[in-house]
Amino acid sequence: MTNQTITVVEPSRVVYTSITHQGVVSVDGTDLHYRYEDRDDGCTLYIYKEPGGWVSVNKSEMTQEQKTLYDACLSYGPEEFGPKGESFNLNEDMI
Repeated sequence: MTNQTITVVEPSRVVYTSITHQGVVSVDGTDLHYRYEDRDDGCTLYIYKEPGGWVSVNKSEMTQEQKTLYDACLSYGPEEFGPKGESFNLNEDMI
């Protein structure tokens, strides 16, 4: 292979980001296997359902437990939920 020269004309920059978190939480005794995708243009909650797999959930169609999880993701971010066994309360004042 021959040497080739690359000259930066304009430095790179981040123009779009997307991060997907995956975990399992129990909301008032209901286990939810979830993925939460945080993008520059919005957020999406996915719930794992048998037999179909990952399904995106519209806010208008969410169960109360799914709404609580979604609101917690928006308020804190899943990375702030803590380690296994950690519990916290989400109330209306925090949303």
